[in-house]
Amino acid sequence: MPQVKIEAVQAFKANSLPKNANQFHLNCPDEVLKNFKTLLTGSSILGSKFYNPYTKKTERFPKKAEELTGRHLQMLARNESSNVTGAMITNLYERMLSDNQIAQLRALVKATNTAGIVTVHAYGGYYSKNKKFPIPQQMIVVDQAGLQWQADFRNTGGMLFYPKDPNDKHLPAGYAAWQRDSFKAIYGSDRPISPSGNSNVVHWNGIEGVLDFDLVSNAIAAEFIQAWSAVAAQSNQLKLTANETGVAFKFLKAGMGFFASGLSTNVKPDLEHARLKGILKALQGIAALPEAERQAAIGKIKRLELPFSGSIQGNLPKPLGFDDTLTQIGEIVGKLGLEWGGTPSDDAFAPRQNINNKNYVVACTNCGDPHAMTGNEGGYSSVDAAMASNASLDVLNAAYNPHMQLRTIPLSAPPIKNAAPHAEITSSISLEKAPDESSNEIIEPQLIPESSALNKATAASSQTSSTSSSSHGFFNPPQTGRHESVMPLSPHVAEVVKIFITNAAPQLGWARLLELDGSFVKLDDHYIEIGTSNTSGNKGLATPSYELDVVDSALVLLDKKNKDLAGQWQEVSGQDKTEAVYKIMTKLPKESVHAYFLVHVLQQLKGIADKSPTPLVNAMETMDIFADPGMPADASISLNPKSQQPFIKVGNVKIELTASGRDLKMESVDGKALSPADKHKAVHEISDNLMVLKEAFSAVKFFESENELPATGPGFG
Repeated sequence: MPQVKIEAVQAFKANSLPKNANQFHLNCPDEVLKNFKTLLTGSSILGSKFYNPYTKKTERFPKKAEELTGRHLQMLARNESSNVTGAMITNLYERMLSDNQIAQLRALVKATNTAGIVTVHAYGGYYSKNKKFPIPQQMIVVDQAGLQWQADFRNTGGMLFYPKDPNDKHLPAGYAAWQRDSFKAIYGSDRPISPSGNSNVVHWNGIEGVLDFDLVSNAIAAEFIQAWSAVAAQSNQLKLTANETGVAFKFLKAGMGFFASGLSTNVKPDLEHARLKGILKALQGIAALPEAERQAAIGKIKRLELPFSGSIQGNLPKPLGFDDTLTQIGEIVGKLGLEWGGTPSDDAFAPRQNINNKNYVVACTNCGDPHAMTGNEGGYSSVDAAMASNASLDVLNAAYNPHMQLRTIPLSAPPIKNAAPHAEITSSISLEKAPDESSNEIIEPQLIPESSALNKATAASSQTSSTSSSSHGFFNPPQTGRHESVMPLSPHVAEVVKIFITNAAPQLGWARLLELDGSFVKLDDHYIEIGTSNTSGNKGLATPSYELDVVDSALVLLDKKNKDLAGQWQEVSGQDKTEAVYKIMTKLPKESVHAYFLVHVLQQLKGIADKSPTPLVNAMETMDIFADPGMPADASISLNPKSQQPFIKVGNVKIELTASGRDLKMESVDGKALSPADKHKAVHEISDNLMVLKEAFSAVKFFESENELPATGPGFG
């Protein structure tokens, strides 16, 4: 009879279980355990024997699927001696499961973890010096796998990936079905048929597709809340001494390093930002709980740290809003009554003694692997391996420790949207919204695949088929109330629209425009998209019917429904073009317009900025940037000698161009934290007095009144 092979993980070194082996938890959502049982129903694995190399005994799987436990899931899924590539060794199952079933097993185990209070002998060793503790320390460790984008497209990150060609021969057979079934099995909801607006084009091991950052955020929110729940439960077993404040929880940066090695570099910054947004969502879910539930959820956790999370892997530029998301995390941690430990760059096991005169017991996750047990390859070549080398983590191995208590954990983060407010705890963002609502910095449009490249046929047919030929649209205005007199296009409006498109358009793919509240900018049931054409390289705004491009510093309006003899979209001019540009200006998110125009001003002034402050009005005059007399007299421009980027100082605020040259970062002169209101005021003190911007908004206001536009504005046709 065939048998599943369980290999002993290379990091394993234990000789005997500790006396408190039954105090460790195997945490598994009820829904995941149910789906595991369903997956194995009818399988020849049920009732079969297997050799357990950890207990050195022959054991048997239950004959009935309903008798399976989380321990069986851990043993079956994490049965490789080591795995550093993400490629699954499927022959360990002796054809008792299909490859897709094996991959689903490893997706299911991602939603589980093991946790307990372990003995730590040392810290460091992975990219740092290994240091021994004079006296071994007691710490809480959660053995939890991160999202993975390595060799096999059926690793957990694959559920969040939309291939350009679902039938690509390089994808595993039945890939779409695996994505659908695995997503439903571990997240409890249907996988969206198409990616959200917050997506970007990516190449995963040579396959082009789209990575959905909203799904990444939701997956991380679930991962965080599952780890948090495990730590809180274990913290209740701690017997704190008189000089110990509580637990300092370090949630490690899993899934962003080795596990993301298959992804093209262009998405790494947004991937890491999506992770932070997921953590923020989870914390806001905790904050929205009723008081008693909230305190029970927190347990003895008194401090939160996100190690190595203040920068992007490989020192890549931070995406728009990254620092603001971190600020919001710190704020919500404070509202929960906890200490915010920031984003330190020391070892996971580094002690937290005498921190602001407080001593903490450390708790941390371990960046585990869904294919191999705790410690994986051993040694000091990864975080997981180094932690196993520095501590007695074998007791967290479910195959070795049969005495673990099976405990249920949440399938996902607590809901925020419908939660009633409680005791000074407020949630500034709902689970459905990706941008940071309280931020006054630039909100980058959320990415979706370009219709003409990845899903043109689907997008065009679905959006145009719902609109009758007689309906009006953004580039096809309503016939009633339309003025027939020709209105000239204001050069100020054209300039502002060009600047917005040029600075806001993502470098790859297309995006749906967002308001600051997270809603998509929509006209007559059609989204307005912004992006860079994969064919021409032009940046532009688009609908199913039209595209407004920046071509050689000019605005060009193209009619997608009408082609010339060469098969090219025909250019639109005259009154139709004028009205189109005005109407798009009425719908651009105003705060983003102000911020992007300020980015443009800093770009223009960079060449003349010096280390010594120069009055902003004088610098602008030199570059023919016209200012209103209301421009603050104390506003100045300087060059940051460290970043070599220009910054404007207005009052107590510094507004600096980021390294990417497409974003703003703000900080106070006196080092105090800036509120969203402070940032909003600083931007508008400058932008409200920029003549081109001011005149553009005046022209738009006049256009709206003259053309009697409905409150919602006409939509795209």
